[in-house]
Amino acid sequence: MSRFLLWVIAISFMVGWRFSFYIDTDRQTELTIGMEKGATDGFDRELDQVAPPLPPEGSHSFFPIKDQRYSFIEALWRDIRAPQERAVWKITTVNLEKEINIIWDPDSLPQGDIRYNDSISLQQYQSGKLNIGMAKTFTLVYYRKPLPSRISEPASFESTFTLENPSPNPFNAVVNINFTLPLGKHDVRISIIDITGHIVRELYSGRLDGGRFRIFWDGRDEQNKNLPSGVYFISLTKGDEKIVKRIVLMR
Repeated sequence: MSRFLLWVIAISFMVGWRFSFYIDTDRQTELTIGMEKGATDGFDRELDQVAPPLPPEGSHSFFPIKDQRYSFIEALWRDIRAPQERAVWKITTVNLEKEINIIWDPDSLPQGDIRYNDSISLQQYQSGKLNIGMAKTFTLVYYRKPLPSRISEPASFESTFTLENPSPNPFNAVVNINFTLPLGKHDVRISIIDITGHIVRELYSGRLDGGRFRIFWDGRDEQNKNLPSGVYFISLTKGDEKIVKRIVLMR
């Protein structure tokens, strides 16, 4: 059994992850990002997919790329990178005539966090659809660990340390976790704990400035596996202070 588990972990590490989505304008273009051991930020023959030549009419979305080894390649439809804590993919759309919708399967999001323009987490769109208007260029930024999003400046929360009631609760796909921190810099940890007291997922551990923040939990554990229905607890710690909230996951 132990050898089997080691084999599964090794295969998972080598395979990495993939996330495919559609850029929907007057036509749909499927793009894929991901990470795999041995990949580079340039063109990888066995992993990446070259985009076809630019058509004279109609929208065309792609990842622009520059690689000295393959100077004739200017665009990709699939761009796989080496495993890292943070990575940025730039998407460009030409011949744009209609507003852009980014469309994806919410269940296909990898563990961690993918953010539109490093500000909006795709986790919060349970419909798997985000309208970005007439943005001809934008980025998707991946974080191996979810990153809290600042939703308010700290001035109004000079002495506040709170964890709001999670919403929705009970939840099925994603639960919103909002919290506030007082002015200053704080060492913060956000963990998900099961009824036996074990930490099943550490959402975030790091330093944050004061303000109001939001982070999401998708009901998965550290191995990116869906956890069963049941009662869980959100633990928010700041230094020696701790706040705990009860949540119910219903599959």
